[in-house]
Amino acid sequence: MSSKFNDDRFLARWLNNELTPEELSEFQNSEDYATYKKLITGAEALQAPSFDEEALLARIKSQQKGRLTITKRKVNYMRYAAAAIVLFAAGLIFYTTRLTPDIKTISSEVGQRHTFNLPDGSEVVLNANSSLAYSEDEWEDDIRSVQLEGEAYFKVQKGNTFSVKTNAGTVSVLGTQFTVRDVSDFFEVKCFEGSVRVESDGDVEILKPKKAVRRIGKLQLVSRDILGLSPEWLDGKTTFESVPVSQVLASLKNQYNVRFSGDNIDENLLYSGTFPHDDLDLALKIVFASLGLDYELKNDEVVIIARP
Repeated sequence: MSSKFNDDRFLARWLNNELTPEELSEFQNSEDYATYKKLITGAEALQAPSFDEEALLARIKSQQKGRLTITKRKVNYMRYAAAAIVLFAAGLIFYTTRLTPDIKTISSEVGQRHTFNLPDGSEVVLNANSSLAYSEDEWEDDIRSVQLEGEAYFKVQKGNTFSVKTNAGTVSVLGTQFTVRDVSDFFEVKCFEGSVRVESDGDVEILKPKKAVRRIGKLQLVSRDILGLSPEWLDGKTTFESVPVSQVLASLKNQYNVRFSGDNIDENLLYSGTFPHDDLDLALKIVFASLGLDYELKNDEVVIIARP
């Protein structure tokens, strides 16, 4: 708001109709006028507490000299009190607005990837059935922070610290390329370029290129080496190395929108392998053959049957 119209003396003069025609015209044509007018309208709707004005005046007169002095002080008090109320309310509206940022959410559908740029030009590729949210107000203030659910690949522009927050931990970088996956008690970060700081449940790891770290449930973070210069799912296939079968089933659901039934599989079994994103039959054959399980596909539902 304009510092000129934000002054309590100016507001007091306006409330008491003491502005010159030129000042009033300028104020009414300003962006601040509508806000203050709404505040005054709302204040007028409030009910003031009742009191015996004559009795109060007599009590004040007995302690002060001259009615003129008393009246003048009373008028000045009311002017500045009203101005203070308007200023306080205007400030409250401003800070409330700032504390309620405009959140933008971007999502990908089942079986689809979605590529987009953040306000600073950083590129994000959401894997299937994932979402990312950030505050547009914070990005205007150069606070680069996003909230991720699912899996995403980031190419971050150099600048202030860039943070990816998930339920399982926070990843902080400057300028780099990396992936973050947080799905069903499985948290994994892979670094392909630059360096990545990973903080999860009190553990902290600094990753260099071709390094990864993962946490399964509440277990400790575990580091490992990776191959390639980008995640395999950018090329239309998903690759796992010694992950719980529950993660494989979750990825099949996200890519093909299938459902699983049956209690004949131990989801804590570890799986290593690759399945394609464009052929459901082939993907199921690869996964369940390596697990030593038979399956039957009925429409969009997979029934898992253990081999005798």
